[in-house]
Amino acid sequence: MSVESLTTIAAAILAFLFEYIPGFQGWYGKLEPVYKKLLMLLFVVGAAGGVFAIACSGKGELFGVQVVCDQKSAGELIYLVLLAIGVNQGVSRLTKKTG
Repeated sequence: MSVESLTTIAAAILAFLFEYIPGFQGWYGKLEPVYKKLLMLLFVVGAAGGVFAIACSGKGELFGVQVVCDQKSAGELIYLVLLAIGVNQGVSRLTKKTG
């Protein structure tokens, strides 16, 4: 499994979590839209950073992921964050409850 795959899965799970899990949905649903966006961004950055950290720590082998931790791969972290944001927002909009 690639770092991109793990990151997109984590981002999609976050979208479902805040939309459908009652404890999270009730709390998250009461927030103003600007705080929802900032909070989700924080979680997505955390998820991408977490996947990257796992891969760099040598534990990525558990998931079949290997990343060389250098300056180039730090730039790839930005790509992972943008990818995660896109997936998260796409899943969120496609699965949003109506009414």
